[in-house]
Amino acid sequence: MDLFGLTSLSDLDALRYATQLAAYVEGFYNEEFLRITRSSVFDVTASVTVQDQRSPPGPPASEDCDAIDPLTMVFTLEMMYRATEPAPTFDDVITFPFSRNRSQQRFINIYLKEGDVSGGFQNLLCVSEIRLPEEEEGPGEPVDEPTTAPGEPGDDEPTTAPGTSAAPTVAGTGSSPV
Repeated sequence: MDLFGLTSLSDLDALRYATQLAAYVEGFYNEEFLRITRSSVFDVTASVTVQDQRSPPGPPASEDCDAIDPLTMVFTLEMMYRATEPAPTFDDVITFPFSRNRSQQRFINIYLKEGDVSGGFQNLLCVSEIRLPEEEEGPGEPVDEPTTAPGEPGDDEPTTAPGTSAAPTVAGTGSSPV
């Protein structure tokens, strides 16, 4: 994810970013007044770990997000959720909360700027959509893909296929490489 208008985050602000990003994703799907439009995904829990920050080459020279080199945040997003059939793809569940400008502005204003006592987010103008890493061919660690399978009536636990995790964890899926 790119943050436009910032050049870096302190350790405290990076922790706030991770905590607020997870809270935003959970709230996006779980808040009752929003659930009508997102009713296929619910009971979301999320955890974010910042892996890296990639600073722009210089300070912002404009207030136009299209003309600014952004601060790129690289992070791991782990989620667990329940979904109705037909279930959206895991990639869609990760990216949808930031797919619209209005949602991005809500994240900035309510989750990052409001209550920002350090002032680390006051110059933040825009955020990008979450970009998933490109799949690389060749050797590497396999990533468990979440699956859905019908459970017994009344079974509220997530159901997974053999070889997957009951808590879908996608290492690096939430990262946004430059």
